[in-house]
This record gives sequence, structure tokens and C-alpha cells, in this order.
Amino acid sequence: QKGGKTLIATVSYSCDAGKAIAASLYDGPSQPPKGEGQPPVPGGSAHVTLSDGRTLDLMQTISADGVRYANADESFVFWTKGNGAFVMEGNAQTYQNCVEAAN
Repeated sequence: QKGGKTLIATVSYSCDAGKAIAASLYDGPSQPPKGEGQPPVPGGSAHVTLSDGRTLDLMQTISADGVRYANADESFVFWTKGNGAFVMEGNAQTYQNCVEAAN
């Protein structure tokens, strides 16, 4: 457990251009909606290590499809869906076609 959060998965992804992502995914209590008629804010988070050496702690955000994690200003977004993932930085997909590696 980490700050009331529970580790639910540790996943490694292999991406295009020889890049890789290692992610520890945490579940946590959701927060009340920010406005009327909006869904509750998910309480999950991800600790992401990129093959370029960067490490980021991201909060889960509301997503219509898949699971979306972002930093505070949304300049870095990590999306997972099924056994795939990708990273958006600004308007660019910097880690593409990432597929979960078998353990």
C-alpha cells in the first residue's frame, strides 16, 4: 500500500523504436465529482518508468475508453487499453504501439 492506495499490477510494455515502459498501477478511493452531473474522479494512480530514464507519478483521470493517467497539467498522458498502451506528450505520441510484455 502507498498512501491509501493498493498496488493492483506491475506491467512492462515494449513500444515502437525500441522504447519501453514499466508501470506500477495503483487503485485508490474515488473522489466526489468536481461538478454536478459529472462522474466521480477515479482514485487510481500509476508510477511510470520510461526507457529514457524518466520516472513519473501520474494520477488516474476520467476516460471514456481505457484507463488514462496524467500529470497535473496534462502535458504527459499515459493511456492503457487491454494489453496496449501509449504516451502522449503535448500533441505528440512519444511512446507508440506499446504492447504488454509477457512476464
